[in-house]
Amino acid sequence: MVRRVIAVLGTAFSLSPDEIVLPFTRSLQQHSPDLIALSGGGVLASWADGSGRDLAGNVLSGAGYTRRARILGAEGEAIGGELELHDPVHRFLYSPAPVETHALPDGGFYTLTALGGPLTVTRYSASGTATGQTATIGFGSNAAALTLQGTLVDSVAQRIVLLGSAETTGTWNGMENTLGYNLHMQIVGLDGAHQGGLIPLGFDISDNAWRWQLLDLRGNRAVMLHEVTNRTDVYDIAISAAGGSGPTTLVRHDLGGWPRGSLHLRSAPVFA
Repeated sequence: MVRRVIAVLGTAFSLSPDEIVLPFTRSLQQHSPDLIALSGGGVLASWADGSGRDLAGNVLSGAGYTRRARILGAEGEAIGGELELHDPVHRFLYSPAPVETHALPDGGFYTLTALGGPLTVTRYSASGTATGQTATIGFGSNAAALTLQGTLVDSVAQRIVLLGSAETTGTWNGMENTLGYNLHMQIVGLDGAHQGGLIPLGFDISDNAWRWQLLDLRGNRAVMLHEVTNRTDVYDIAISAAGGSGPTTLVRHDLGGWPRGSLHLRSAPVFA
């Protein structure tokens, strides 16, 4: 049983019987590794590659990185060769990459990519072969004015939650006609179909996605942790539903003196 997996970018070396080293050999050109457990056993390791070449060795024009991956068995053995997780023609300049990987119940996985076009889902089989099933993920036509600010993944129900904003004026902290944003969430299936309408999160002067943490998602209702913009170390836990006028605050926490932005109730969304 694998207790721990360590990705070492450079020369492979043994650390202990409980550790597996991933031998990515192009030192200093590969970094930002990520690991996900696959439902059929083993893991998918992905990383940023700055070699400037595709898998066939062809030189890519311009600067930037691609996102590559490799499937490893339960004992860390490589299953197949390296994979390219997107068209290498579209490269990204900074890491981490705009390419996320998530496991599927059938042993395969999918990528959520925001690179060189719209946000897309691409499915892969358990062997790492692209199945040809892709979908565009976005807001509906009734929310065309929303700008995508962030995504959250419900890995249990296999759906994606989009957080979007639209610039407008409203009342904030008692001041009318304040320039800010209307914030909404949209639940989307991996097939691109919208699941319910927009979930309103209200008006705020900030559209930063990091101010919002999704705690729970049940049907068309979302429970959120929100850092109150006009207060220091103050957080609201609120619930909001599609078709509603805005969120209802359940409880407010004043952490007085904690480092700003320090409250995080999850490392990944919790769903039921």
